[in-house]
Amino acid sequence: LLPAMPILDASLLTNATGGDQAAVDELVTMCVEDARQRFTELTIALGSGDAKRATAIAHSLAGIVLSIGGMEVGQLARHIETAAQSEHLEPCRAILIELDRALNRLEQAFDKPIGAHETRAGSKETMLPIITLKVAPFESLIAEDERVPRTLLAHQISRWGYEVVETDNGDAAWLLLNANDPPRIAVLDWVMPGLDGVAICQKLHENPDRPFTYTLLLTAKT
Repeated sequence: LLPAMPILDASLLTNATGGDQAAVDELVTMCVEDARQRFTELTIALGSGDAKRATAIAHSLAGIVLSIGGMEVGQLARHIETAAQSEHLEPCRAILIELDRALNRLEQAFDKPIGAHETRAGSKETMLPIITLKVAPFESLIAEDERVPRTLLAHQISRWGYEVVETDNGDAAWLLLNANDPPRIAVLDWVMPGLDGVAICQKLHENPDRPFTYTLLLTAKT
């Protein structure tokens, strides 16, 4: 039996968007659409016995839902990812049934007002204070192939007073970072199409004379 997890930790959505209902609705719609698409793809991959494909899809699904607090679905997706990585597909098929139910519960949870949800600790969620930075409007790059976490990050970083440019692949990210006036901050996904986040970090360090870029590397590999 898998340990019980909260269905939704709504504090992640609230803190990233500042409680902006339009932003919350946008992210919820994206999450439901993308999670259901990944679930269909995962079902097909497991049905055909493609362990490598199932591992990649489960990893993607976990990243999508965990970014906005879908704790239960994220946990189940990670269990499938771990089992598929070891080519143990039979347990994956059993977890898939519960994953479908958990997705239904998450969709129902999204129908409630965000402030009515419980946090991971079980208490009412509280919104972190808005931080206003007294800085020049530096441009920040977000390179993330999944639109839900990318949009969530864009909302959060914009609230901190930075201009945001987004891309969904590493090759485009490197072109932006290698330009004459590159973004001063780069938030890079570890695994994405084209150059991955690690490769971009290595390329940034190859030329010490280029403008310095503050770099954050993101991963769901935990």
